[in-house]
Amino acid sequence: MLVQGSKLDWLLKGDDNTAYFHAIIRGGNKQTSILVLEDPNGKQLTSHKDIEGEVLRFYKDLVGTNTQRRKHIDIVAVRAGNQLKDDDRNSLTKPVTDQEILTALNSIGDNKAPGTDGYTAKVFKSTWKVIGVDVTDAIHDFFTQNRMYPTANCELVTLIPKKNDAKTMKI
Repeated sequence: MLVQGSKLDWLLKGDDNTAYFHAIIRGGNKQTSILVLEDPNGKQLTSHKDIEGEVLRFYKDLVGTNTQRRKHIDIVAVRAGNQLKDDDRNSLTKPVTDQEILTALNSIGDNKAPGTDGYTAKVFKSTWKVIGVDVTDAIHDFFTQNRMYPTANCELVTLIPKKNDAKTMKI
């Protein structure tokens, strides 16, 4: 489905002298996958499975670790700055409405895919009368029960190297 979305983008914008066209041309010269990665012990990882495992290990170790960058919060400085009004503060914790969910969906461009399944926003918009109740129920369930359906709970990690010859992951 992602391939179909990119083909649609190409058909709609590809032949014009646009930023999209130039990005496609520039992208042809870029490496799009990690071929070699080193683990913390200096071992070179070359298989997709080993590289994926190292990326997962790096982020699992990173989550929940303490950083020494900020030792405390300066409450005086916080109170001296701009603060939300009570109504605005309360609106941050109120339940989302069905209309807010639909408005969020409608704010996504038709040819954009909000998830890794490749379905474009247009698919969701055009089938909303059929799937709308299920989608809004799932979103309400996420906010009230703190749980996400496994099929919607996926990650896509894009690594952007700071140097062209980067071989290790570090903070």
